[in-house]
Amino acid sequence: MVTIYGSVQSRTATGLWTARELGLDFTHKNYATRGPETQSEEYLALNPTGKVPTLVDGDLVLTESAAICFYLARQYGNGKLLGDNAREEGKVMQWVLFAMTEIDPFAFQLMLEGHYREGGPNEGFCTECKDWLSGSLKTLDKALEGKDWLMGDKLTLADIIGIQEANFAAFTGADLSPYANVQNWIARGTSRPAHPNNM
Repeated sequence: MVTIYGSVQSRTATGLWTARELGLDFTHKNYATRGPETQSEEYLALNPTGKVPTLVDGDLVLTESAAICFYLARQYGNGKLLGDNAREEGKVMQWVLFAMTEIDPFAFQLMLEGHYREGGPNEGFCTECKDWLSGSLKTLDKALEGKDWLMGDKLTLADIIGIQEANFAAFTGADLSPYANVQNWIARGTSRPAHPNNM
């Protein structure tokens, strides 16, 4: 039995969404990021960082959100959500890495500046982060032109992870208003029955 630890409001959401799209029977432990449960000896034995997400499947423990998604799709999806061949899987991986390297770090910095920096955010640094995010969102918007999903007519991990990251960017202050394709993509994804918002 697969167990996924972490709250819907964290990066755990991508693993939960993946598991639900695959119709997987799993257990969800709704542990808050840095909450008391994640600082327990039992949990720290699984994930020494004391963070979420964590997946346990038998004797396998995984602790990175994208790794969890790829494992679930490969182990339980028979390739579903990964593409139909190596070429498609390579493109899926490209867009996953794009989301994780071109969106997430800058959105994360905006969150830290906006919510945790003593004395208030460094506005110059925040502007630089938002400018970088605008370039990445523009790239996504162009890639989505005339398509429902990044790979065309089928949802893949590129969308599951990309939508969560684009949504995170919006939450931290990125302006999505110039990017109608990205906004529609997010709406399509978050309205799916399997999306964690609809649990």
